[in-house]
Amino acid sequence: MFKGKQMFKFRNISIVAAILTLSTNVSAIEFHTVGYKSVGMGGAAVANSSGSTAAYNNPAMLAFAKHDVELFLGVGMSVHDGGMVASMSELDDLGFTDAIDRMEDGAGSIQPADRQILLDAKPIVLGMDNQSAQVAPQAALGIQLGSFGIGLFAVGEAAAVGVIDQTHTEYIFYDGTNYYDINGNPSTEAAYNNTSIIYAIENGDTYSAMYGIAIAEIPLAYSHAFDTEFGKVAVGGAVKFMQGTTFFGKYALDSDEEFSDVMDNSDKTTTQVGIDLGLAYKPNFSDDLTLALAGKNLNSPEFDYVDNPLVSKYKVEPMVRFGAAYDIFDSLEIAMDYDLTANETMMPDVDAQYLGGGLNFHPFTWLSLRGGAMQNMDSSDDAGLIYTAGVGLGIKWIQIDLSAQMATNEITVNGEDYPQYAKVNIAIVSKW
Repeated sequence: MFKGKQMFKFRNISIVAAILTLSTNVSAIEFHTVGYKSVGMGGAAVANSSGSTAAYNNPAMLAFAKHDVELFLGVGMSVHDGGMVASMSELDDLGFTDAIDRMEDGAGSIQPADRQILLDAKPIVLGMDNQSAQVAPQAALGIQLGSFGIGLFAVGEAAAVGVIDQTHTEYIFYDGTNYYDINGNPSTEAAYNNTSIIYAIENGDTYSAMYGIAIAEIPLAYSHAFDTEFGKVAVGGAVKFMQGTTFFGKYALDSDEEFSDVMDNSDKTTTQVGIDLGLAYKPNFSDDLTLALAGKNLNSPEFDYVDNPLVSKYKVEPMVRFGAAYDIFDSLEIAMDYDLTANETMMPDVDAQYLGGGLNFHPFTWLSLRGGAMQNMDSSDDAGLIYTAGVGLGIKWIQIDLSAQMATNEITVNGEDYPQYAKVNIAIVSKW
């Protein structure tokens, strides 16, 4: 492994603050839809989640619940690669780390094959600057009792972002005695310190920054519907206890540690109270049409951000989403959602502002089929159109639901093509 490896493990946490923001607050989380229908219906949830997930997606919909009691238990995970996974895979395939180790054995030990590996790896390493990858796990337990809702909803966002020193772009080595370049020619300490990629890696100037937040919330939600001359108007809200854990770690390009071990070494947990509000409207000319608006974290709850002199707080900015749903037949429902706010993500320069929708077809009481599509309207997100699908099987007292999302644009990892964005979700639902 590289010399001086210990120098760049979790060193100078304040460096990552420059990546995230130059202010004293960080705010980067998107409107994650949670539920057994929304993942398969293009992310639509604001106007069509009237049961156990309403406490999270839109508390106003509790007033339109179709069952007296509904319980939901689900887990999911999404992965979004902004180039980081593909680049790391390429370096691994080339044998980048092993080649560096052999080159550092001395100028006389240089082999043409190792030299070529490093030359091939150089544009990959330098091109990793600001490349990113994000994972977003979630787990939920939702309970709807009449017009009341409660649950435990946990959503996380974690990112790896390349921080590559663009002033150190050459291969200069030091074997403990002599300095030399990639061809074995003598070099100097000044050249090593000022231009060497190896120096930048060993001194923590070139690395992968890993940071994120996990928020667990317990909402107490209620909604009431009012009859007006124009139709039914439901107003709902949720007061929620929130626990946020922020974390940061520096992952060395030659590290053999697990990502989770890196992040576990620097984290901080604090608690807050959050406020969600929602509106839902069914016009008097059609009880099958629902228009809805949901606002999450309207009080901008803040969580302590690790122990960082430059970034003291992680602020969860308000998120507002509009939704519409329509029951064409008793067995066919269509819905769509649109983010009225553009919310930051953990991926640099990428905001989340989704437009999506889909349909839910349930021809039998024991079968539901869903499909849809969604897309981030931010042009910086190059995942492209995302297709969604889901299926629910079982009687209403116990149903298993599977759903997934897959982007049209792909990345290549280990010679195989994968969607640039993908999500899977599994849930168990019971209705009474």
